[in-house]
Amino acid sequence: MILPAGKVRSLHKNKFAFTLIELLLVVAVLSVMVGISLPAFKKTYNRLNLENIALNILSTARYARAKAIVESRIYRLNFDIEDKSYSLSTESDDKIEGFQPISGRFGKIAQITDDINIKTSADHVNFYPSGDSDEIIVVLKNTDGRVYTIGKSGVFGEFKIIEEKE
Repeated sequence: MILPAGKVRSLHKNKFAFTLIELLLVVAVLSVMVGISLPAFKKTYNRLNLENIALNILSTARYARAKAIVESRIYRLNFDIEDKSYSLSTESDDKIEGFQPISGRFGKIAQITDDINIKTSADHVNFYPSGDSDEIIVVLKNTDGRVYTIGKSGVFGEFKIIEEKE
C-alpha cells in the first residue's frame, strides 16, 4: 500500500501491546517470588507428608483393633524398618501357619517415604479380641526435625499420637 508523503504507517494496530523488556521484567519478578517461596513450600510439604503417614499408621492400628474385636481373632500390625514399610495381617484359620496378610486396602504393604525415618520399640504389635494390644512406640521423624510419636494411650489402650514435636 502506498502512503502519502510524510505519513508513517504503524506496524502494530494494538497500542496496548507489551514490549519484550516488560515481559522479561515480569518473568524476572515471578522467578524471584518462586525462589523465595520454594523453601516454605518444601517445609509445608514435608510436614504434611509426615502427618499423612502418621495418620495412616494410626488408622491402620485402629482398624486392626476393631477387626480383632469383631472377628474374635488376633490381628498384627507389622513394621519393616529396613524396608521402611508396614502391613496388616491376621492369624490363619488353622493357627498353625501363623499370620497371613489380609485382603483389601489395609492388607497392602504401605511404604514410608525416604525423607521420613521410622523407629519402633518392636517389629510388630498384636491386637487381641479383648480389645487389648501389645505395647509399642512408633517414632516418625522427617528431615525438618518434626517428630510424631504414636503409641498406646489412655484407659482403653487406644492408639493415639502421643507427642508431636517440632
